[in-house]
Amino acid sequence: SKFDLIQKYGELVKSKICVIPNSFNLNNFDINLDVNLTKQILFKKYNIPLSNLDKNVLLNVGSDETRKNLTILLTSLSNLDDYIFIKIGKPQVVDNRVKNLKLIKKLNLNVFFLEGLTDTEVIEFYKISNLFVMPSLKEGFGRPIIESQASELPVLASDINIFREICGDSVMYIKNFKSSSDWFNCITVFFQNNDNNNFKLLGLNNSKKYDVNLNYKLFMNLLLK
Repeated sequence: SKFDLIQKYGELVKSKICVIPNSFNLNNFDINLDVNLTKQILFKKYNIPLSNLDKNVLLNVGSDETRKNLTILLTSLSNLDDYIFIKIGKPQVVDNRVKNLKLIKKLNLNVFFLEGLTDTEVIEFYKISNLFVMPSLKEGFGRPIIESQASELPVLASDINIFREICGDSVMYIKNFKSSSDWFNCITVFFQNNDNNNFKLLGLNNSKKYDVNLNYKLFMNLLLK
């Protein structure tokens, strides 16, 4: 990230760095849907028991690579009540998926791994969820965070440089992101707070910085300098 480069090479390189943001077609996320109906349709299709319809939905999109820190997040769910955690994405590291499935069984967690979704279905899952969780130890960027924000879904994320760079104060951060108890506490506080609309608005506004039309102009202006 830009922050990492400045930390490594010093302030002298700051003026020489121009960041062209990762870009999104935000129109894809501008859809209106009946949340309850959509949730029923998705749950039925992906064999999620309908007894979960009224529970808080935690969402993550990504792989099971070690850097995703998924084991810590799963452990944090063991004492959480009235939730369902949906994880979308291929494992990439099959051994890690096997370990995670064993942990889920051991702790009797309410977790579902989904693969093979269409782009539209992924967006629909963003729309029907209550909180996006991103426990990564490191990331090159973190596209799912911006996709969540474009879907007006609040985000709880590890406090790492790249997330600070792309999100500023538009997400909730966990300082000690290697602690399962801290994840549990922060998730619990989020759901105890009935007014999280501020993070929906902050996130939506932040996502607009990554609009493909805006960044196309930025890129072309840089080339023409």
